[in-house]
Amino acid sequence: MPSNQCTNSLMELSFAIGNMIGAEQCDVDDWKQLQSSLASWECSDRGKSGDALDAMKGTISGAVRACAGAGGCREADCADLFEDHEVLIQALNIYEPTQIGRGYRGAIPPKIKGAEGLGRSGGLPEQRTAEVRRINARAAAELADKTAEATRRQETAAAAATGTTGRMGYGDEERRERWYPARV
Repeated sequence: MPSNQCTNSLMELSFAIGNMIGAEQCDVDDWKQLQSSLASWECSDRGKSGDALDAMKGTISGAVRACAGAGGCREADCADLFEDHEVLIQALNIYEPTQIGRGYRGAIPPKIKGAEGLGRSGGLPEQRTAEVRRINARAAAELADKTAEATRRQETAAAAATGTTGRMGYGDEERRERWYPARV
């Protein structure tokens, strides 16, 4: 489990990147904010996480140079930043890719001492595939719900147009006479 300081660094970095992606534009102030966030990095910077951190720093410094140039900020830098962020998060083992969207933290680090075969499997491509599958399943379920709701509304409208409002309604005169005969 990351320390509190590491968690704060990660949250600050992830929040800033999320805002950039959500705004669908990356300006020079955003890039400079990310530079200052990485300057106060308090998580591991060894091994794969160090390599991922260096790649992210390279992307950010390249984007700052590009923003200062005549061409302005590039969209490709935003996409590269998001990819670098995902690689960094995977290298730090913050969450288990098979449990994405469920709020679980990765229980097994990438390399552990112990029995052969224990370890974390999966990477960014598998994570993307699982995420796309989950998004498609959610969209299909929402479409099915909308279709069922539309069908129910059509049946209700048809019943109202014909004067029947369902099994126990009073729109059907024959049924009403059977259950509540007229008094003479």
